[in-house]
Amino acid sequence: MMSSQVKRGKIFVKRSRREVALFAEALLFLYYSKLLLIIPFKYAVKQIRPGQNQEVVLNEQNPQEFKCRLNEIRIAVRRADKFSFWSNICLVKSFAARFMLQRRGIPSTMYYGLIINGNKLEAHAWVTVGETEITPKGKTDFKIIHTL
Repeated sequence: MMSSQVKRGKIFVKRSRREVALFAEALLFLYYSKLLLIIPFKYAVKQIRPGQNQEVVLNEQNPQEFKCRLNEIRIAVRRADKFSFWSNICLVKSFAARFMLQRRGIPSTMYYGLIINGNKLEAHAWVTVGETEITPKGKTDFKIIHTL
């Protein structure tokens, strides 16, 4: 019986060079984002260049290609998250996605939201480009407290 890591490796080999490169980039940015959690948050936020959250105007020439590019980034972050041996919280995934979008000059918005469940306060972070979610929002009833 094959282990899950071997199965993942075989699936990984069948990918195109572009997908492998995006996967590697996402994995590196996930690791970098995880390291950013060590430093105080006010310094970590400076790494993602606040002010990049203007509205996205889809490329009139080829909007389908633009959406395909966004989907590739979303899939790369999801795959790298599953493949990494460390656990990634939503903030780490959002940072990684934001870094990847910034490298390509794609403006995005990063949201921080809160929700109260009984006595517990839950926080969540997600990234969107226009109406497209790059990292999933999850529950729809998060109250947005900050955007970058």
